[in-house]
Amino acid sequence: MATVYLLAADKPAATLATLEDCLAHSVQQQVVTLVVSADQLSALRALPAASAMLDSPGVRILDAGGPLTCARLAEQGDLLLLAGGVRLPHTWDVRLAGAVAASPGFATLSACCRGFALHQPDFKQPEDELALLDRILLNESTGMAWTVPVASPVCLYLRAEWCARARGLQADLRQLQGRVALGQTLQLLGGSHGLSDVLLLDWPGDALDFATPPQLEARVRAFEHANPLRYRVLGELPLPDALLDGRPVQLHVMHSWGGGLERWVHDYCDATPDRQNLILKSIGSVGLYGQRLALFLDITHGEPVRVWDFADGICATAQHHHEYAAAIREIIQTYLVDSVIVSSLIGHSLDVLRTGLPTLHVWHEFYPYCPALYIHFGGTCRSCTPDRLAACTASNPINNLFRSVLPAEWLSLRSAYLDTVRTQQVRLIAPSQSVIDHYGELEPALLALAPQVIPHGMAWSPAAVPVPAAHVAGGKLKLVVLGALTEHKGLKLFEALLPQITAHAEVILLGCGESGAQFANKRGITVIPRYKRQALPALLAELAPDAGLLMSIWPETFSYTLSELMCAGIPPIAPAHGAYPERVIDGSNGFLCEPTAASYAGVIRRLHADPALLAVARSGLGAQAHRSCAEMASDYAALLPRRALQGGFMPVARSFATKGVALGLANAFPDSMRQAMFNAHGFLRIKLATTPRLKRWQRRLAGWGLELTMSMIYRLWRLISRERWQ
Repeated sequence: MATVYLLAADKPAATLATLEDCLAHSVQQQVVTLVVSADQLSALRALPAASAMLDSPGVRILDAGGPLTCARLAEQGDLLLLAGGVRLPHTWDVRLAGAVAASPGFATLSACCRGFALHQPDFKQPEDELALLDRILLNESTGMAWTVPVASPVCLYLRAEWCARARGLQADLRQLQGRVALGQTLQLLGGSHGLSDVLLLDWPGDALDFATPPQLEARVRAFEHANPLRYRVLGELPLPDALLDGRPVQLHVMHSWGGGLERWVHDYCDATPDRQNLILKSIGSVGLYGQRLALFLDITHGEPVRVWDFADGICATAQHHHEYAAAIREIIQTYLVDSVIVSSLIGHSLDVLRTGLPTLHVWHEFYPYCPALYIHFGGTCRSCTPDRLAACTASNPINNLFRSVLPAEWLSLRSAYLDTVRTQQVRLIAPSQSVIDHYGELEPALLALAPQVIPHGMAWSPAAVPVPAAHVAGGKLKLVVLGALTEHKGLKLFEALLPQITAHAEVILLGCGESGAQFANKRGITVIPRYKRQALPALLAELAPDAGLLMSIWPETFSYTLSELMCAGIPPIAPAHGAYPERVIDGSNGFLCEPTAASYAGVIRRLHADPALLAVARSGLGAQAHRSCAEMASDYAALLPRRALQGGFMPVARSFATKGVALGLANAFPDSMRQAMFNAHGFLRIKLATTPRLKRWQRRLAGWGLELTMSMIYRLWRLISRERWQ
């Protein structure tokens, strides 16, 4: 970056305003050299709050002590000369530096400036504030710099070699006419002046009128007619506020399946208002999860601002995908991305780990190492040799997401992932130590990359949950099961457990969806298929269960359900694998058991016989501090850029549409009816594969019928929509 010289104006308030912009709106936090006379410095210090600013570490005061000439500055490297009074928007320094790097042939480079006619863009509402006009200009930027006959006298980037060539010029650069003379001298020496449209400055001072030398008059007149700014009336649609307000921009990479992963992204975004969180989702169907990418400005938005369709989609995760890599480059350059947080690689390419930006991969599951996601094949996996992987692909009932991907492809993807995270210095984050421990058994090389544990936080309202009444000895226990009761969440385990505990407990299936339908008419079971997440604290308080059952058969990486029970003061009964043993202290804040019906039944009978055990666990939960989302976000902040554009700025042509993508337009979703059929097909595939209402042979028969029906519909659709050329 150039050495920044702020040339004091005769009006102290004008100088102070520019100095304040330099300090508050800069990214690189470079020292500003204030060139000021003794009288000007005295006048400045007389202003309120000026002394604190002048004495800050970011300001160096230089007593002029005579003319400021090129000879005096020739050994200072590249220079940036700012006139006192010029106003600077957010990120002005890094954008100007990016424009300079992209335009190496110019002797000087200037930014567009309101108040300097030759460099002033034409806006529909020119009286708007600088910050808004600056965002409008950047939104419609060409990303280029073009030659102009006159350099800006209020903000001039001067390359070192051209300063050295002009060392014979005796003009005082503190004065406006001295800077004008510098520009004219550089042209006589063969230099050219550039103007970039990635930045708008404001000159509220006196009109910048100065004489044009005779040799430039014809050139200036011609430029006034050919000036590219003259033929562009910039619109009313600015760059989205969130992308140029001083906050760092983060790109969250995820799938579009919802669930706990999307909940984590919601919680993280809610806890980080000091950061702008863009969302990039992979979209596709079963077996082809990356047919398109959709970019959202916020996790709460229903419509994307940009969509990329791929001719050749991604089945699972691509090691390299040319179109995907181009989309990532476009997102980073156009949307000013500072860092990348990968929550899922499903439907994405490893190219997202190769951006060169600070990148985190959060291990919400064991993918892409494990195609079954949660390292379970007849039990928790302690190794995954090629033979075991082949057997898992062929016969593991929960390994059903990537049927078209061969074991050899998974082995190659594992190797490519390990190489990429190592060479790109991707930070690996686990929500619990158990994830790291399992990877230590499965892929020890990952431990050399120092993965870090950052537990999830919880957004919870404890005041809404009263302490449940103590259980009465001899009465039946009231147990709650939160969430869907699918096979991997312990459906078969629950079915085996139920006959063993009916004499001792009643069970509430809360939020079980259709998986609880088979238990609806059974004695001792209450089925509540759905609830609103925000109503859960009050609902649990009303139901007042004695304990909660957690029966996942695979090793959970964290378990939001466990957090909900703990925050509600409900002692959990959980299997002793995954994240549970490090979060549940047996007998102190919950109870651990083996993932078998007999072990669960033994714990429940023991609690029924001795209710004091529940009171001890409830007391332990009451004394336990529950981690907030803000605490989680603070841990992540230590690993991410704290200021916007610290990685630099790349001038590119930009064009935003913040109101969403219209169906049927280029780069948008396909025709809505066709897309609806496509989404319905994928949804029905998943439902038929996982519904507990059908037996295995019935699921196969229904699946065959679905595929036959949809194939006929697709063929008919292609037939009626095919273009016929005469």
